[in-house]
Amino acid sequence: MVGWLAQRRECMGACVGVSGASVSRRVACNALGVVRRRKAHARDTLRGMPAMEGLDSRDRALATRLVLGTIGAAGFLDECVLGHVRHGAKLEPKVLDALRLAAYEILFLDTPSYVVVNEGVELVRSARPRAAGMANAVLRRIDQEDLPRRRAALRKAREERECSLEELALVSGYPAWLLERMGEARDIALSATEAAPLYVAQNAALYDLAQTKSLLQKAGLAPVEQDVPGSYMLKNPGMLSASGLVESASVIPADVSAQRVASHVPLERGARVLEVGQGRGTKSILLESNALRSGFKVRIEGIDSMGFKARVASNRMQCAGLSDVVTCHEFDGRMLDSPKLPKPLDDLFDVVFVDAPCSGTGTMRRHPEIPWTIEPQDIDELKHTQLAILRAAAARVRKGGFLCYATCSVLREENDDVVRSFLAAKLGSSFAWESEPIRTFPALDGPDGHFAALLRRIA
Repeated sequence: MVGWLAQRRECMGACVGVSGASVSRRVACNALGVVRRRKAHARDTLRGMPAMEGLDSRDRALATRLVLGTIGAAGFLDECVLGHVRHGAKLEPKVLDALRLAAYEILFLDTPSYVVVNEGVELVRSARPRAAGMANAVLRRIDQEDLPRRRAALRKAREERECSLEELALVSGYPAWLLERMGEARDIALSATEAAPLYVAQNAALYDLAQTKSLLQKAGLAPVEQDVPGSYMLKNPGMLSASGLVESASVIPADVSAQRVASHVPLERGARVLEVGQGRGTKSILLESNALRSGFKVRIEGIDSMGFKARVASNRMQCAGLSDVVTCHEFDGRMLDSPKLPKPLDDLFDVVFVDAPCSGTGTMRRHPEIPWTIEPQDIDELKHTQLAILRAAAARVRKGGFLCYATCSVLREENDDVVRSFLAAKLGSSFAWESEPIRTFPALDGPDGHFAALLRRIA
């Protein structure tokens, strides 16, 4: 007994900082407050916090995991927390931030519960001292009542037994209605229990494959080659930010499934490509790298409806050494079938690549705001937008040219249904399937979910 108490005191001393809670948890709790007040994205918030730079790699990884996980399971955590609060009691936002954070760590991580309860109480105490007693009671009940339920559901899912939607919601922290609309829901639920692997891609405009691997090794990132040329999974992802390789565009952060989608696009010497939904230009660099590995460049006219993204992409092409062949325009893809277009777009292209706006449900581990902010009606609206863009973009494909439609969604409504609706329309009858679509789902220790359909214009 004495030995256990000594071990506990030693563990608590290692975890608790000068304010009573460990520095990584204080930073994570502050980040949750920034996300809530500013309605900001979690990853952007973490990247912009000076306090994150002051953490060592281990603490930075914990703070990141806590923030992304807490936001990704926000609705589920609220049910747990509020279910143990006295009926009618209202929690201040700062107190709820701290309780959510601690509830996530109790339910989803392997930290000893007594450590998390103490840390959570101290976080609440720093926000509202009088609420410390309530926090202690709530967190202990989560540990005693909610944790066994989740562990049972997780054990069942890992044993590959049939699970109900409610059990998968317990495993993942995602809404049951969203899991119901997904294929491979069990694998997606299990994937939510761990951080997503980090992949990077070669920028062939700056470095060849051997040089790229050498850069990653010298930065201590422990790269592991993937089955997509120029793709690496990093065993030490926490060191990427400090390496400077991303800022210099020496390597490109991109999920390996996204890289697979880019490699699916057929490119030939002299090809002219129209990229719809260029965003910040990641796929532009991936497409050019694919071409360069074959010994040539292609001409890409990229468009995005958001002006700031077009400007970011343009600057990124300069840094990546591709400004001579990649152009970035602010333009709404739904208007590509208009009779009057800007001169660079008023033409027919060998390849039109549509990276459509979507729910992002294949990337929820990386974008945790998605599961608890998206609504069923949002998906219906997205379907109409996706179909409108696909139809307009198809008008810019030459006869014999290719039309690629891609999303980072795992929802049938945004993928197969959109392509079928397009093919059933008058313009769609001029296109035929070139190959089986790419369809990936998030998996434990695996990449994200992506979809890509490749069509050829036959008339």
